[in-house]
Amino acid sequence: IYCLFGFLGAPFIVSSILEKQVAAAINRQVAVGAVRVNPITLSVTLRDLEVRENDGAPFVRLDEAHANLQTASLFKWALVLKSIRVDNPQVTIVRTGPAAFNFSDIAKGPAPETTTAEPKADNGGLALAIYQASISGAQISLDDQVVSVAHQIDNLNVEITDFSSRPADVEVFTL
Repeated sequence: IYCLFGFLGAPFIVSSILEKQVAAAINRQVAVGAVRVNPITLSVTLRDLEVRENDGAPFVRLDEAHANLQTASLFKWALVLKSIRVDNPQVTIVRTGPAAFNFSDIAKGPAPETTTAEPKADNGGLALAIYQASISGAQISLDDQVVSVAHQIDNLNVEITDFSSRPADVEVFTL
């Protein structure tokens, strides 16, 4: 049942979360062409992911994103990823004011709740470890409408290995 749900049910759930909940959270149109989940290898692949501005203008698009979770996540109390790969992402950034961009509303986040309760102690959040992360064929477009200048970065490739925010991983690059 686990495998059947993972291969057949999980892709529909992931797709629905992306296209409804994530879209609502970032106030953007989100569409995904295909979602593949492999419950045996603990991997997820998204194909043809597209995020559009409310006016339909492109914001983020990628051919494929793949993540492979490690079972070590259960024992290390951290999100441990064997690999993350993003192929051919295209990002469009528009500067609309001196300190305003097309994503400025996303960065603000939801309005803070008013409460009289004591602030919660910061426990540092969930630790993250990524053994291999790569971005290949990235394209970044920056349209600076304030000074009427456009910039373009094509075919950007980045690879990061042994990244961790866990204090126990001092021998590995740690933030």
